[in-house]
Formats: sequence, C-alpha cells, structure tokens
Amino acid sequence: MRIKVRYLMIVSLDIYKQNHPPLLKNVKPDVIKYPKFKKTEDKVEDLSEHIYKHRKYVGYLPGNEAREFLENYFDDTRLTMGSITFEGCLPAISFSDNNTFSLGYDLNAYVTPMLDIESEEKLLSELEGHPNAEKIKERVGFKLNQLLDALKKFKIGKSFSVNTQQLCLNL
Repeated sequence: MRIKVRYLMIVSLDIYKQNHPPLLKNVKPDVIKYPKFKKTEDKVEDLSEHIYKHRKYVGYLPGNEAREFLENYFDDTRLTMGSITFEGCLPAISFSDNNTFSLGYDLNAYVTPMLDIESEEKLLSELEGHPNAEKIKERVGFKLNQLLDALKKFKIGKSFSVNTQQLCLNL
C-alpha cells in the first residue's frame, strides 16, 4: 500500500516599517491562497514598533507543490521546537529566506510532514483488527520522522510504502 504524504505549513509574513514598505500582494507567495491556505487571524493587535503588517497563514500542500514552494521561496532551514496546531504541538522544520530582510519583509514557514487524509483512512481501515497494528503504526511514525529529517536538506518526499502483510515499510 502506498501512503501519500502532505505537508502542513504555517507561513508567517512580516512587512517592516520603512519609508516605502513593500505591498503585501508583491511579497506574498502565489501558492498562499484560499482554499489551500487560510489566514489565521483577521486583525493583529500589538504590532511591534518595527512591523508594519503581520500575516500568518496555515494550509496543506502535497509533496510536489511543497517542494516547489520551499525551493522557490526559502534558502535556509532551522530546527525548531515545533509548530502549534489544532492537532497540538507537532514536530516541524523552520524554513526562512536570509535575503528578504533587506527587501523590507521576512518570510518564514514551519513545515510538518503528515499522512494524506485518504491514505490515512485506508491504512487505519486495513489495520482494524490487525494483530500487529501498533507495531505498523509505530513504523509509519518512524517513516514520518525520516521525512522530517530529510526536510532539513530540502528533500521533500511524496509517499512511502507500507506492506501490512509482511510488516515491511519501504521509503
């Protein structure tokens, strides 16, 4: 069974106060639009004296789109404590672009690999009553951690395989 992966992305965009700050529409990546991404807050109170506009978006991208987005907009990764999501605190890799500050803004993304919803539902259905269901779930978690480690090097996986009959997982 092939398990597809999608990437949870929390994208933060800060535009700094200066004589001529860039327009939001000129610095916001094209991929960040409804329905794939949603703005997390409408009004942001208590902005720093240095920040003109702050926007935060959350969304999911499949492997190919995640790769294109990360390669086109970011040049650095950092370890982070994780990202706070509606599912709790999840492990994440922080992506940033070291060149945007001089252009008057800062773009950052916290990225977490997750199972695609359809793949997760199929896997859980197949594991119902399976004698080694917990061990298989543990191995799937291990593969997701491998995908998280690969993100540090801008390697974005699209899927991995699970053989529930032989308890074998291949990336």
